[in-house]
Amino acid sequence: MKKNLLIIINLLFSTTFFGQEFDWKTPQNIEFISNISRLSLEQLYEKGDSFYSKNLYDSALIYFNQFINTPTKNTDIEKQKKIVDTFNKCAVIYFKLNDNRTSYDLLIKALLLSEKINYQSCQLKIYVNLGNIYGRFKNYEMADIYFTKALNICSDSVLIVPILNNLGFTKLEKEKPDSAFLFFNEAFEISKKYDNIHSYVILNNIARSYQKQKNYDLALYYHLLSLDSAKKNDKLENEAEILSGLGNLYFETNKPDSALFYFNLSNSIASENNFLQILVKNFLAISKIEELQGNTKKAFENFKKYANLQDSIVNFRILGDINHMQRLYEVSKTNQQIEELEIDRQLKENTIHYQKIILRIIFIVSLLMGFVLFIIILQNTNLRKAYNILVDKNVEIIELHKKTPVNVPEITPENVNLQFSEPQNIEPDSEINTETTIEPDPEFISGLELKPETSESKGEKTKTIVLSEQFQKDLLNNILSFMENTSEICNFDFSLDKLAEMIHSNHLYVSFVINNVLKKNFNSFLNSYRIREAQRLFSEPNTSKYTVEFVSHLVGYKSRQSFNEAFKKNTGVTPAFYMKSLKER
Repeated sequence: MKKNLLIIINLLFSTTFFGQEFDWKTPQNIEFISNISRLSLEQLYEKGDSFYSKNLYDSALIYFNQFINTPTKNTDIEKQKKIVDTFNKCAVIYFKLNDNRTSYDLLIKALLLSEKINYQSCQLKIYVNLGNIYGRFKNYEMADIYFTKALNICSDSVLIVPILNNLGFTKLEKEKPDSAFLFFNEAFEISKKYDNIHSYVILNNIARSYQKQKNYDLALYYHLLSLDSAKKNDKLENEAEILSGLGNLYFETNKPDSALFYFNLSNSIASENNFLQILVKNFLAISKIEELQGNTKKAFENFKKYANLQDSIVNFRILGDINHMQRLYEVSKTNQQIEELEIDRQLKENTIHYQKIILRIIFIVSLLMGFVLFIIILQNTNLRKAYNILVDKNVEIIELHKKTPVNVPEITPENVNLQFSEPQNIEPDSEINTETTIEPDPEFISGLELKPETSESKGEKTKTIVLSEQFQKDLLNNILSFMENTSEICNFDFSLDKLAEMIHSNHLYVSFVINNVLKKNFNSFLNSYRIREAQRLFSEPNTSKYTVEFVSHLVGYKSRQSFNEAFKKNTGVTPAFYMKSLKER
C-alpha cells in the first residue's frame, strides 16, 4: 500500500504541474500505476533518463520521483550516485519551468549527498546549475563563487568552455571588463578545438566587454562575428540578443538611426518567438531614442510597451512559486480521490468502520470543545462584569473626591511616639537610615522633641524620634495640600527629596509622617495621586485622543509596565480595560 501511495503522489506532483486533471480511477491509469510498481530501481532510472533526454519532462518526473522515493540501503553507493544525478536532473527540469525554489532545494540535496559520497563528476554540474540560479536572480557574487568551484574541479575541456564563459559574464556584470575579457578569450580559444562550440555566445560577450571599455570598433567587429555564428548555428534567441547589442552599440555612439534599425530587426525575431526579456530591453532603448529625437508620441508608445512587458516578466519570475502553490492545491483537491482508490483496492471492508470511529471522535471532541468554549465565554462575561463594577466604583470615588475636602488622618497616641527603626510593618522608604541621628529643620524646632533613647537588644542601638501631635498634623496638612494642588507629581524626577524641598521640610520628617500616619511608603503614596490623575484624564470627553502609553507618560511613568502595575493595584483593573469601559459608556 505504501509503495503504491508513493507512486500516486509522484504522479500527482508531475501531472498537476502541467495543468492536467488526472483521473485515477480509469482502468488505463490503474494499470499504469501497477506497471510502475513492478519496475526495478534500474528500470525506473533508465525510463526517467530516457524521457529526460527526449525533453519529455512530465514523464521523466514520474519515474525519477518513484526512483528517489524507493527505500534502499545507505551502503549502496551506486544507487546513491544515481539519486544525486536524479536530483540534479529534476532540478534542471524545474529550472526550465521557472520553479526556482524547487530547483534550488533539489540542488542542495544533491550537493549534500554528493559531498558525502565524494561524487565529484556530478558536483561539477551541481555547482554550474547553482551558479545559473543565482545568475537568474542577478546575485553575481554567489554565481561567481559556484562557477569558480566548478572550474576548480573540472577536467573536461568541452565543459570548461561554458564555465569560463559564465565566469566572464559574472565579471562583466560586476563591472570588471578586463577580468571578463580574460575568461572570454580563454573560452574562445578552447572552443576553436571543438568546432567553435558556444562561439556565438562567447563572441557576443567579448563584444560587450570591449563596449564596456569604450573600444567601439572592436566591439562592432565581435558583434558581427557573433551574429554570423548565431545564424550559422540557427540560434534565434542569440541572434535577437546580438542584434539588440548592436542597437545599443550604435545608440551609445550617437547613431540613433542605425540603432533603431538593429533594434527593430531584433524585435521582429523576438516578437515571433516570444523572447520577452529581449523585447523589454529593446522597447526601453527605442523609447529613449525617440525621446531624444523629439518624437514624444512614439517614445511614450514604446515606453508603454516596455512597462507592460516588464509587468509580464515580473509575473513570469514568480510563476515558479505560483506553480508550487498550484501543486499544493491540486494535492488537497485530489487527496480524496487518492484515498478512495487505495481503499477500493485494499481497505474496502474497514473503511466504513474507520469512518464511524473518526466521526464519533470528531463529534465528541466537538462537544467537549463547545462545552469548554461555553465555560470560557461565561467566565469572561462574569469577569468583565466584575471589572465593570470596579470601574464604576472607581469613577464614583473620583467624583466623590472632587466634592470632598482633604481629610487629615487623626493623629493618635499609636502614631505619635514611634521608634523610627520600626515603622509598624510599613515598608520604610529607602532614604531613611534608622541608625542616623536626625537634625531637625529650624522651622519646626518648636514642634519637635528629640528624646534619644538607647536600648540595647542583641548589641544594637536604636534612636527614638518623638514628634508632637500638632507638628505631625501641620506637616501632613502641608504634604496633602501640596499633593492635591500641584502637577509636579507627574514629573518623572519627582521624589521624596523633591516633595520635602517643595514644602520646606526635611525628607526624613516627610517620610516619617507618610510611613507612620498614612501607613504607606512614599512610592505607594505617590502612585495613588498619579493614578487618580490618570483616571481623570481617561474620563475626559475627548479621551479618544489619548493612548495608555501617552497617559502613562503624562502622569510621570517612564515605562508602561510600571504604570499598568500601579494602576491595577490602585483600581483593580488594567488601564486599557478602564479606558475601554469608559468609552463604552
